[in-house]
Amino acid sequence: MKYFCDNVILDNLSEFGICTGGHGSGKTHTLFHTKYLTETYNIPSKSVYIENPCGLGGKGQFKEVYKYILSTSLGWEEITKICLCSKEIIFKIASEKIEKLPPEKRQEINRDDTKKDELRENIFKEIVGETSPVSFRNFLDLTNGNIEIQQELEKKPSHIICAKVLATIIKLATLRKIDGTPGRYGAFFIFVDQTEDIAKLGATIYLEQIVGWRTLIDEVEKSLGMLWALDGSAEDIYGLLSDAIQRRQTIIPEKLRLLEFEENEAYSFIIDLLNYFRENNAKVNETYPFDKEAIREIIIQSPSKAPSHLLTNFRAVFTKVARRDLIKSTKDIITKDIVLQLL
Repeated sequence: MKYFCDNVILDNLSEFGICTGGHGSGKTHTLFHTKYLTETYNIPSKSVYIENPCGLGGKGQFKEVYKYILSTSLGWEEITKICLCSKEIIFKIASEKIEKLPPEKRQEINRDDTKKDELRENIFKEIVGETSPVSFRNFLDLTNGNIEIQQELEKKPSHIICAKVLATIIKLATLRKIDGTPGRYGAFFIFVDQTEDIAKLGATIYLEQIVGWRTLIDEVEKSLGMLWALDGSAEDIYGLLSDAIQRRQTIIPEKLRLLEFEENEAYSFIIDLLNYFRENNAKVNETYPFDKEAIREIIIQSPSKAPSHLLTNFRAVFTKVARRDLIKSTKDIITKDIVLQLL
């Protein structure tokens, strides 16, 4: 995941990958861990997390995803700041272009505000693309926090137009200054969980979701990282999400496939967790409040070696021990015999 973040934040690439695995394998944790990694760089980035792309409204439409990102995840105040920052950059680019013109032409433009605006508009179109539904006038209105244009953008009827508006905002958010340093943000990330639910939609809404996401991926060519989580195997991506999504992945699916732990891996995982949450000055061994045999017994009895299933079993044992008041001091530990009685 560090490689994924490096490519987007440091190299300004666009990356799209789908993390797969069974229920409880750690897919959601992977999304949040990657989100955390994006915050460890000195370059500012913006992240959007979507718990379920089909659960943001009553119909499961891509337009509901679009509205959630605009008005909730980002919010219009943040979008205004993005537009103000990119406006300043666009105006500076225009000024620099004017300064490079021959004296007569430079004087002509400097005396004519209309020609200045035309130049700025052309630069804006170069950045967001000629087909962007957001006009230069819309853009200037957004810098002023114009509520009417905000409401107009929220009501965009087509999933394709919605995707293109989102793409425009992402391009503006990641617009770099003349010296190449980030403007508002150096990168933009979208983390989407439970994408297997897209396949459960009706045919029309399913197609809208697929085309909406496909359009967004195609429109943003740099500084966008998109990571999905899908309950299933890497082989399920094509069957659940169509070829349109599968062939847009920039990361080999097998590299993002989460497998269950082997027994020794599960043991190390539990030890790491116990040590992570234990107070630094605690004078107990690394397995406390369990002994080694107890930990291995719980792992053996877990029907699945996925992280969440292991944690559920360990929590169940610990809760039962606490209710029976079996641990009164650090001298008391949970043994294999106790585990056998409780599971």
